[in-house]
Amino acid sequence: MASEVEMSEKYTVARITKGNEHFEVLVKPDKALDYRLGKISAITDVLVTETIFSDASKGTKV
Repeated sequence: MASEVEMSEKYTVARITKGNEHFEVLVKPDKALDYRLGKISAITDVLVTETIFSDASKGTKV
């Protein structure tokens, strides 16, 4: 799994809020849809990086 995101790689931000906490991860859009539809089961295939952010656009990690 890549530790850094290449700028040419297409990704989108997946967000979840639990209570007052906000989390974001970078995902591959096509793979994320396949995951939601049950076509793939490995979340590692969906993630661009395993880093969890509080604000991905600023690069703020949890």
